[in-house]
Amino acid sequence: MTHRAADLSIAHVYQGSKDKLADLRSLWKATGLLPERTAFIGDDWPDLTAMRAVGLAIAPANASSEVKAIAHMVTTASGGRGAVRQAIEHILRVSGRHERALSLYDPSHPTGAR
Repeated sequence: MTHRAADLSIAHVYQGSKDKLADLRSLWKATGLLPERTAFIGDDWPDLTAMRAVGLAIAPANASSEVKAIAHMVTTASGGRGAVRQAIEHILRVSGRHERALSLYDPSHPTGAR
């Protein structure tokens, strides 16, 4: 995970968290991001407090029922089977960035580099 994050130029990576809400608060402080502008994907009870603190709480299809109950979005894909991708594509679409993001990988796309 750390190597992939580095490949993607992701500066802040938290692994093995014992307190996900505390780690989110640390991330918000380090980056200046606002909780309401943050998405969080969780699937089990340790994720509940963090999910309640963000603007977009997402659960994969195979999340616990308690997590699904508080999620703003439940993916149709399960964790490890495309849930993160589905969540990211949803965020890109609702924020109006999907077409531009696609054009970065497909120059022939109508919004691609000209």
